[in-house]
Amino acid sequence: GYMSQGSFKTAVLTNQICRIKDGYLKFPGTKDKLSLGQLPEEVCLKEVRIKPCRNSFALDVVLSVPDMGIIPIADKDILADLSDVSDLKGLRVMAIDPGTDNIAAVANTFGARPFVIKG
Repeated sequence: GYMSQGSFKTAVLTNQICRIKDGYLKFPGTKDKLSLGQLPEEVCLKEVRIKPCRNSFALDVVLSVPDMGIIPIADKDILADLSDVSDLKGLRVMAIDPGTDNIAAVANTFGARPFVIKG
């Protein structure tokens, strides 16, 4: 139906009108580009969502990345390997904390920015 005046709705831009070239996202109808940082060469743009978020907008860039052939390991095997580790300095560890107010809080040991999935 119709939206009330002053309200916003999510806009979805498909991969047919947005492009990724040399690590930049190109929008239709403008020469402006958004840097996406370093991406694998095989990355494929699925869609871009522009979502209202409080007093601003959030941009969701949905990418398809090919499977890199990582072999899944059972949780008990991972825990058995980690039980002998006393120093986490050399390990790449990510912690996901499910929450009650937010869906999850995510932190890591490899330098990526921690984030919260609101919900």
